[in-house]
Amino acid sequence: MARSRTDELGIDGLLECLKRGEWRVPKFQREFVWTIQDIESLINSVFDARPIGMVTLWELESDKDFETERISLEDSNEYGRSFFGDDVTKVNHSAILDGRQRCTSLAMAFGGLKQKNKQRRFSGSFFLSLLEEDRTNPAKFFKTTDLEKNGLETFSSALSRGYVPLTPAEGESSIRDLFLRAVKIIDNPNIYAEGKMPTQEELKRRETFLNQKYSNFEDAKLAIYTVPSNYDLPEICEIFETLNTTGTKVSTVDLVHSFLYADTSKTGEKDSGLNLRAWIDELGEIKGAHGWSDSKNRPELVVQFVAAIYLTLDNFGVDLAPPR
Repeated sequence: MARSRTDELGIDGLLECLKRGEWRVPKFQREFVWTIQDIESLINSVFDARPIGMVTLWELESDKDFETERISLEDSNEYGRSFFGDDVTKVNHSAILDGRQRCTSLAMAFGGLKQKNKQRRFSGSFFLSLLEEDRTNPAKFFKTTDLEKNGLETFSSALSRGYVPLTPAEGESSIRDLFLRAVKIIDNPNIYAEGKMPTQEELKRRETFLNQKYSNFEDAKLAIYTVPSNYDLPEICEIFETLNTTGTKVSTVDLVHSFLYADTSKTGEKDSGLNLRAWIDELGEIKGAHGWSDSKNRPELVVQFVAAIYLTLDNFGVDLAPPR
């Protein structure tokens, strides 16, 4: 049996893996649950040269019956989901077993992933504040509806107010291009309204701060633990449990849901596993089920339904697992 391996990857490399569809998430995994504060904390760790955690992957081959999708955010009914990168499934790609929250956060912070509906919580952009009062926590988030109000709608206007957008603009291929642009124009009087420039001492401090944070960004690495493709889905579910016992926050509901999906998946048939969360949400759209049938607000329903399924089938002597 092939052995698992451990590597490291910078943030630019991670974003490319997500954009190209080389890293995808299992469809049965829970939604993105981190808060804006959680994402800002991760960004601050990047810029302060602190450890930023690990991602666990499962290598998938072309004949592996396992449904995945790109990193995404749930959006309004009008927009459906907001996906990151191109809609391309690589013949051989990897499923993100642990690290979806971290990968999604980095795609939002440095890749521009956001919800399209301007009223949604994650519709907005992240910035690096160069202001002295934000020195210890420089990562800042502004909703799309607040960008113009705060004068942050363009790169130069944001920089003139002491903020550097963290998503490369059109024509900029990387975060490096973005930081180089900021250093190049930070002392240009034309970007400051009515010539109200900071003092030369303050401009020098901001430039030094900017260079230091970019250097830390370049040095930031995620640990990547890769499980080879010869593991099957039940074994992968056991790995979830192992991650949970070593401190990773994987809930009981996640484990129960993944085991059910594994038990009901049929070899060679796509989407054959029972995605109970989706079924509960669909049930909640039926008149009379609104409010109580909701996998997010009532996660215990997953456990309750699964317990009922297994107990009922066991009483009737039915083997839940289909022929493989």
